[in-house]
Amino acid sequence: MERRKNDLRALINVQTSESPENGGEKILEQRETQKTGGGTDKQVQTDRHSPCVFVPIRPSIKEGKVVTEYELRVPENDPPYLPAFSSLSLLEENLGMFQTWGEVTLQEVIELIGAEHIEINPALDQEAWRWTAERVSDYEKYMKRELEDG
Repeated sequence: MERRKNDLRALINVQTSESPENGGEKILEQRETQKTGGGTDKQVQTDRHSPCVFVPIRPSIKEGKVVTEYELRVPENDPPYLPAFSSLSLLEENLGMFQTWGEVTLQEVIELIGAEHIEINPALDQEAWRWTAERVSDYEKYMKRELEDG
């Protein structure tokens, strides 16, 4: 078993039914709208008061550009989920010191992928896949090749 279930609704009172096709772009659009004053006061206030979580991310290449992707966990007998940690130390304890991470509001993550796809502070088995120094080095080489070829 890779994880222990934690109920997201115990931490917040928001749930979305679906995730947008390209959530990363949606978050950037929302932030830009908020910066320019085009969003509603309620949207800005929700984001401002939403707790922050630490999530695993990695760079990727889409259409020749470097983008950031969330790293979902895909257990054998359960649906994919995004581990979200209430502190950086919990993320490092569970995913290791080589894991790249981002700090986002919980509200942003919920709007992106839906509450049903998020696990708060999951306890991962020691056997779970993790980034290592060698894996990071190999991935950096892969990214360089892709950028040069693209």
